[in-house]
Amino acid sequence: MSKIEELVDRIAQREQEVAQAQATAREAATAWAQDVHALYARIVEWLAPLTQPGYVQVDIRPEARVENVVGVEGSVPYEVEELRLTGKMSLVLEPPPLVPGSERFIEVYRDRSDLPIARLVRRQGGWLVQLREIASTPAPGTADEQPLDADVFGLLLERAMEPPAERVRPGMDDHAH
Repeated sequence: MSKIEELVDRIAQREQEVAQAQATAREAATAWAQDVHALYARIVEWLAPLTQPGYVQVDIRPEARVENVVGVEGSVPYEVEELRLTGKMSLVLEPPPLVPGSERFIEVYRDRSDLPIARLVRRQGGWLVQLREIASTPAPGTADEQPLDADVFGLLLERAMEPPAERVRPGMDDHAH
């Protein structure tokens, strides 16, 4: 085999590796978008007693994202939905961009200008809720982590209705000068 033929083989093999990596990333992004969509459909069902009388409005909109492909140069564009609740309470469920090899989760905000109040984590075929505190991130498997169901989501909504806690940055004076 000549050097040129070896080079052609290496280039063809590399192109095949890139195509496979991109296909895998596309499949992961599609599966993630489907998981998020199915979760939001359940949440909308749970919210029916609040949406029917108009206490809460639900807005689900697609958001464009890009996943970087591990091991190759390139990325895969995809869409994943964001859920917003408005009315008597405000809540935003926002999936961050996928990070290859990381845990799949959705951040829950009172509004986008605030810190997340919870994280919904996709793990072992189910969804878990991690309640967030200002300066701490619960470790997996702690008491701050529980399976997501209608009652737990209701508690999350109650938390969203509470006024935000005062947040003081460590080392910063909060008195007037």
